[in-house]
Amino acid sequence: MDGSFPIFCGRVLEAVRSAVQGDRSFVVKDRGDFIAFDYRISGRPCDVFADPLKVQGTHAKAKKERWERAVRRECRGLLICPTTGHVLARRFHKFWNLDEVSEASVEVVEAKLGACKTVSISEKLDGSLVSPVLLQRSSPAPPSSSSASKGLDSAEA
Repeated sequence: MDGSFPIFCGRVLEAVRSAVQGDRSFVVKDRGDFIAFDYRISGRPCDVFADPLKVQGTHAKAKKERWERAVRRECRGLLICPTTGHVLARRFHKFWNLDEVSEASVEVVEAKLGACKTVSISEKLDGSLVSPVLLQRSSPAPPSSSSASKGLDSAEA
């Protein structure tokens, strides 16, 4: 872990599956070339995305709970290769509306401002983010017959 963020190195597919297993707030979709992990919130965000830093203790059970809470926060379009188990795409970290969760409460923000800590407050616009993902294919797709007849290669088509 790096603060409240999990570090994904190597084969993490089974660990991520385990973190969301049995939680109906998360969806796991096998898309063939990748496994997609997403969330759907039916309740309060603070219940779905519990703060990993609130877990006390250094014993194995506490470390596992801290890790799983952190992983759940990353399941927002997280793509993992089903063959290697490696992360293919990881989206921006989840951020919160003011007072949406305890760590983004007005009191916490005011305390950080009072302690001269950096706080970023932005207007949140709804929308979609698009990010490229390079997938390994067994063979490239052949150029279409119309582009081949015009003398164009697949990069120009």
